[in-house]
Amino acid sequence: MAMVSLFSLLFGNVIKIFTVRASRQLRELYSFSLLFSFAFSLVTIFEPVFFYQQGFSLAKIALYYALHYSLYVVLMPLGGKFAARFGLERTLALSTPFFVLYFLILAALPEVPHLFWLAFVVLTIHKIFYWPSFHADFSKFSDGSNRGTEQSVMSFVNYAAGITGPLVGGIVATHWGFSALFVMAAATVLVAGFPLLRTRERYQVVDFPYESVWRFIRAPRQRRMVITMCGMGEELIHLVFWPIFLFLVMGTPDKLGAVVSFSIIIATLWGFLVGELSDRFSERRVLRLAVPILVLGNVTRVLAVTPLRALAIDTITRMATVSVRTPMLARLYRNAQNFGHLRYALAFEMVLAIAKAVTAWLLVGLFVWVTPTLGLQAAFWLAAALALLYAFL
Repeated sequence: MAMVSLFSLLFGNVIKIFTVRASRQLRELYSFSLLFSFAFSLVTIFEPVFFYQQGFSLAKIALYYALHYSLYVVLMPLGGKFAARFGLERTLALSTPFFVLYFLILAALPEVPHLFWLAFVVLTIHKIFYWPSFHADFSKFSDGSNRGTEQSVMSFVNYAAGITGPLVGGIVATHWGFSALFVMAAATVLVAGFPLLRTRERYQVVDFPYESVWRFIRAPRQRRMVITMCGMGEELIHLVFWPIFLFLVMGTPDKLGAVVSFSIIIATLWGFLVGELSDRFSERRVLRLAVPILVLGNVTRVLAVTPLRALAIDTITRMATVSVRTPMLARLYRNAQNFGHLRYALAFEMVLAIAKAVTAWLLVGLFVWVTPTLGLQAAFWLAAALALLYAFL
């Protein structure tokens, strides 16, 4: 009976993908995310590997992301002001040309190494238009009674697009080089914004002072959110330094892509169950049950010294990440309904950026003073400690 119940929960939520009655705006966001996530997944695990293969030290790679997230914190409220003035979907669409430019800069980096210092600026401009508007758009048009399910559908869109991305990206990078991969990603992003422009967006122009987000973050009512989002420094280590570690174990980009694609398949299926549980039970309970597994997954990363171990640990960690992110985002989107979609989305994205900036600066110092091997091991322990903060939501 237990197996039947688990089967029903898992595949019942898969069926909901084809029956969920999402709003027009949410359907457009799903279409946008499908294309965008595929482009993102083509390069996301390979970007830090590319920097590493270009001869950049771990300290310099950490410095790149430290500068990026520090600038992101400063400029993000300006992205919020733009979205408040011109609308969420237009702002999302505007983010795509900057992402295209970012990939083209990376493609040219082997020939013009100094572009390394321009790349993080362009990436920052893309993000100030993309992430706050994306979170605000989803929280605005999702259904409060099915937000966990709709979040799992969004996770499915992102992960389903991401299943083939690492595999295709690894093959392209291995046989034709990273520059060809970045050009391919740029071409995909170029068409991603069109679904958002098919219909005219209705929005109300509102005043959005630069300092209002900072006041909102400091409010006592937002303390739980602030503490929780500080844990997102863990994601920086997962997205940047874990792929480098995996690459050193696997040896080639195509093998790295195959491992990550397999892990994403399992995590995607698991995500449906998590989304259903988040709707049926307390999101906080689901999240807190998953946090210890995510902590353990980060700690055991230092043991991933063979391909089989790397595959097992990456799969378990991604399943734990989905188990934390799905209820966490569902709860944050629900809170956004009460505090204002754009302001709340901007606030938790700001805290996320601060957490990643601080984590990156810590890693700069760490990699300067210790060997790369010890530095990576210490980074995974730091990620485990940061993951504990998710339980405060």
